[in-house]
Amino acid sequence: MAVIVAIKEKGNYDYSSVKGVGIPEEEKENARKLNDLTKKEMSKFNSKKHLKGKLKNKVELYWRFGSVLRNIFKTGLVIPGERKIYWKNVRLHAPAQLLAKDRGPNRIHIEYCFRLAGYPKNLVLRRKWSEWVYLFDSPSINKENRFDDWDKNKIKKEEKYLSRGNTRLFIQCLNSILENKKTKDLNDDELLSCYEGAWQLTKSLAKNKTDVSKDKIKKVINDQNNLVGKIIGGEISPENFAEIIKNGI
Repeated sequence: MAVIVAIKEKGNYDYSSVKGVGIPEEEKENARKLNDLTKKEMSKFNSKKHLKGKLKNKVELYWRFGSVLRNIFKTGLVIPGERKIYWKNVRLHAPAQLLAKDRGPNRIHIEYCFRLAGYPKNLVLRRKWSEWVYLFDSPSINKENRFDDWDKNKIKKEEKYLSRGNTRLFIQCLNSILENKKTKDLNDDELLSCYEGAWQLTKSLAKNKTDVSKDKIKKVINDQNNLVGKIIGGEISPENFAEIIKNGI
């Protein structure tokens, strides 16, 4: 596959592909189809319904944006490996109201909107956009899509999980637990145990109104690194892990 990443004078296109130079004409034709489809879908956002209608907040708008992108992906004109390249094509056609400056090479606004649309709308609207960004920016979550299903279930089951303070404290705990660990090396059960351990620690600290810095949390967890290995290996429950770490803080 290939993607149009720039439109030059006289309507000439610049193409890009993960395969490098020498893009076959057939792939260029697919890239033009993708470009036309993206342009058409993005033009719909100029309507009153999408940009000027009644919206609860910009989270809803970004969710709609991401949902359109997900539908485009279903056509098969974009392969997963060229997703980041495709965002360049999206930026050629998306209204300015849908876009924002990327926060880093892995902190891409359009990618966040695409990821957001993987959640049901009713769950998405329960967080502010700043909280979604804080979540997706997190190094322990940024490239780990398995987090999303766990997150959806937690939103449904525990109201306290959604509070601004708890969200930020949870991320600090989780980042400390997974620091220097490649989540792709963990199976589902091991990773979910880390999520639960971070949440149980968050609840314990919040319940006791423990005012603690993220540096303190990080230090205590690093000092008890053997416990992280045990929670990953299922040798200790998330609740017991949280209790020991809390006492150390």
